[in-house]
Amino acid sequence: MFHHWLSLSLAIAALAGVVVIVIALVRQRQDFAATAQALADSAAQSAATAAARAAKQAANKAAKLQSEKYTKPLASAHQDILQQFADLEQSQHELTQQFSDLQQRQQSLAESQQQLHELQQSLQSAQKALQQRQAEIEEQTPESRFYQRAAKLVEKGASVEELMAECEIPRNEAELLISLHRRNDA
Repeated sequence: MFHHWLSLSLAIAALAGVVVIVIALVRQRQDFAATAQALADSAAQSAATAAARAAKQAANKAAKLQSEKYTKPLASAHQDILQQFADLEQSQHELTQQFSDLQQRQQSLAESQQQLHELQQSLQSAQKALQQRQAEIEEQTPESRFYQRAAKLVEKGASVEELMAECEIPRNEAELLISLHRRNDA
């Protein structure tokens, strides 16, 4: 009897441990998604700041060109603006790639969360089954357990004396069990 309780208790404890791990993984996924969103927001802000800075520099250079017509050749200013534009396009490409990577990670995390949810449901079903089995065992009377054990021993070929010693049943009951078993086998 103690053996059944011990194995059920260990199974329930293991199940509870797995449920705790699943909950921790779900929370970790949520934290990662928030970090990914913050990174995407930061990348967008950086791109906007860089674009504004480049536009301001371009405007300043254009104003300088108008006021200082002879100090800097127009071709050089044009070349600088083209370089800045190329730099901005490169930054935009890098930010777009980072955003795409973040979306892929978010999709992967969503899939992981779905798998964790399915695992959690499976574990809950297993826990319910274990609880039902435990309730069935609790409902059994001590006498029925002795007779169940005696029946198993008879199937293994135990003698009347072995049944009496192992299951603490009277001789006539042990003989009856053996007789019934032989009759069922015939």
